[in-house]
Parts: sequence; C-alpha cells; structure tokens
Amino acid sequence: MRCAAIILAFGDDDDLHAEAWIMLLTTLRYAPATLDLLIMTDRPERYRWFGDRVRTIEVSGERLAAWKGEHGLFSRIKLEFLRDFLAREQCDILCLDADMFARRDLGPLIDGIRAGRLFMHLTEYRWAKPPSPRQRRVWRHVGGKTFAGHTVGPETAMWNAGVLGFAWEHRVVVERMLAVYDAFAASGLHRLRHTVQQHSISLVMQQHGPLEPAEAFFDHYWANKPGHDLALREQISVIATRGYGPDEAARWCAEHPIRLPLVYRPRWWHRALRRFVPRWA
Repeated sequence: MRCAAIILAFGDDDDLHAEAWIMLLTTLRYAPATLDLLIMTDRPERYRWFGDRVRTIEVSGERLAAWKGEHGLFSRIKLEFLRDFLAREQCDILCLDADMFARRDLGPLIDGIRAGRLFMHLTEYRWAKPPSPRQRRVWRHVGGKTFAGHTVGPETAMWNAGVLGFAWEHRVVVERMLAVYDAFAASGLHRLRHTVQQHSISLVMQQHGPLEPAEAFFDHYWANKPGHDLALREQISVIATRGYGPDEAARWCAEHPIRLPLVYRPRWWHRALRRFVPRWA
C-alpha cells in the first residue's frame, strides 16, 4: 500500500507558502522513494517549480468555503479534505502541518504507519489538568461529556496535530473526527476556532488505538513563527539565486538546517515597545 504525505497551504499568505516550500523540501530529502508527496492548495502556480517531485491537488475557493461548515471554521478544511481524498484514493496517510521541518529519515515512521500504528506529533497535556485559564474553561465545558460517541475523561490527553499518521485500514477515524468536530462546534466550542480541530483529532485518535509520538522526526515551530519565517525566506532566496532544482534544494536544506528555538515567548515590554518603535523597512 502506498503512503501519501500531504501538506495543506491555501490563501495568499506568502509566509505560509514559504513554510510549505521548506517543509516539502525537507520531507523530499528524508522520505523513502516510495512516498507520494502532495500539496493541497488553491494556489497551484506557487508550486509549479517542484515539477513531478510534488503532486499538486488544486481545490477551488468555493469548495474551501463549503468545507468550513456551518460556523465558517478554517480548521475544518483539513478533515474535509482528508475525507474527500480517501473517498477517491486508497493509501496510507501522513498529514503534516506546513510550519515544520523533517529532520531525519522518515522510513521508520512510514513503516510504522503501514504496519497499522497511529501517530500524532506529541502529547501536550491532559485535558483535566490544563496549563492555562482558557484551557481550564474548555475542560469545564467538555469534561465528562460525550461528543459523537466519544467521551472526554480525566485521562484524555491533548496531542499536537501537526503530524497525523494512520493506515488505510484506519480511515474511519476521519469520519469520526468530523462528527466530533461538528459536535464540539455545536456545543459552543466553535469559539476556539483553530484548536477545535486539535481537540477533535486528539480525542478520536487516542480512543481508536494506542497513539505514538512522531516528534523525533520533525521540528514544529508553531510557537516561534516570526523568527523561522525570516530564515525560511533567506533559504528560498539562496535556492532561487543558485538555480537549484527540487532535489538539489532538498539536499541543500538538509545540509544547512535552520536551528532556532521552537518556542519564543515575548516579554511584556516587547509588546509595549512595538507601539512606539517603527518597524524596520
């Protein structure tokens, strides 16, 4: 059974597409030759440079709008895309966020998925022991309750959904994630916007079977995007000015990895200074 590694990037945010570029290149460098690498986007012209090394799946703006559902939630799109994709193609799935780098040979991860093991990026906390006031409010709202047949209990864990890996035989999880997502949204959790997807995927995956972390294979810099986005643009500039093709660029990215803190928490006075100090041109 073939395995498809899928990255989603849509809209006109240049930083997002730069993130997707480098994620595609690092995945290309470390993926086994049998892995299919795909980008789902409404901007296919941004990915023509990859040629046949990356398969582009174009999705219209109208379909993206429909996939957001009743509450217009951007984060619902990934689940709808996976449902649509698996209705047409028979393969194992490795769905990856754009704001990551592959860091090592992905062969063992792909082998694990093919063997029927379930993967997400890493576990963050237990829902019953949340680290922030906002997350404590979520626990009070959902703790002990059942959503689309899935009960949130004291041992329910929050997993980071930057990596989602499962075999074709486990494809039922996508329908269950969508059902839980819509049940969460109907209960009032649509106010969480993007994190309702993470809640839904976490709940379904850990109740479907034992979950394993994939953090050893990837760096996920969602908590320090400003620093990384500048470094990404510098890498893309080098790739462009040297005239590299995708395979050369993939090797160069692996030889010159971006090494920045994955988490950056600005101090209170950073926010205050932004109001008084103009941005550099």
